Amino acid sequence: MKKISTQIIKNLILENERPSHQSEKNLLAIDYGIKHCGLAFSPDGICVIPLQVIDTESLAEIIQDLTGAKKFQTIIFGLPLLPDGSENKLCQEIRKQGQILKKNYTVKYINERFSTKKTISSDNNRKDDLAAMNILEFYLAQKEKKPTISPR
Repeated sequence: MKKISTQIIKNLILENERPSHQSEKNLLAIDYGIKHCGLAFSPDGICVIPLQVIDTESLAEIIQDLTGAKKFQTIIFGLPLLPDGSENKLCQEIRKQGQILKKNYTVKYINERFSTKKTISSDNNRKDDLAAMNILEFYLAQKEKKPTISPR
């Protein structure tokens, strides 16, 4: 078995200590629905926490309340695109909400088709926040870039 040199271990430690310009922190994901929205949060761009399910009409108020506590600046909306990639009426409503929030936040969109169907929960009231968690996990997986370490 080949041993890893001390220098390689030191390089790995230094690489992990260096702030990454690729990683985003304090992200809020929204699974937007006509009646309810699911919310999920990532404090570090790595782990994802389902937050809550809220009434859609109180979305702006809840986001404002969460901003102080979670200090997020980026919101990721899931867009339920059709199989051919086109947008439906709900996507148009989501983009309207995004335009309103763009004044104070960075707003991004990601295809979230089937994110709700992927959730497994015995509690139907929890599926929207778990769907938001799926949206955020997918967003982070797309952004993830593994560093290559070469021995010197």
